[in-house]
Amino acid sequence: MRVYEFLFEDQTTTIQYHIGNANSISRNIMAQLSRLIAEGSEVDMGVVNRNIASAPSIGYAMDGDQAIGVIVLKNPVNSYRQKCFAAAGVPELERRYNLEIGYAFVKEEYRTRGVGIYLCRKMVRSISAPIYATTREANTTINKLLQFGGFHKTGNSWKSERGKYNLFLWTKG
Repeated sequence: MRVYEFLFEDQTTTIQYHIGNANSISRNIMAQLSRLIAEGSEVDMGVVNRNIASAPSIGYAMDGDQAIGVIVLKNPVNSYRQKCFAAAGVPELERRYNLEIGYAFVKEEYRTRGVGIYLCRKMVRSISAPIYATTREANTTINKLLQFGGFHKTGNSWKSERGKYNLFLWTKG
């Protein structure tokens, strides 16, 4: 897969946007992307490296040689996908969605510059298949980002098995 490069200039820097996969991204950048995902601290890092290594698409933003944002489209485990759609009360939709936005994170100092929205839009425009995502109900930033990316809240929220919070299911396509 080719790496697509998009330029977005703001008043202080030129940020480069890329979409590729693990085979087209250098080890150095992949390590930076993994560290960014860890900064978000909302996922189990035990499976992150395996998932990004096999991800069909990874969007990321660079400011010079530093990764500042990442969004990963992954192939979720079937049982996990089934559990999410069932918990949201829409198990009949599960078979339609084989791709999940699994990880998204932007460094704090870049969050007001539209980096996340730009990455999300570029990611979903590069994929024609239906996509889903799950988010914490209280994470208003990612929830708004998905709305701007054309996702719709689907089904009902449900209580997470991993903590004292509720989750949302989002779908596109």
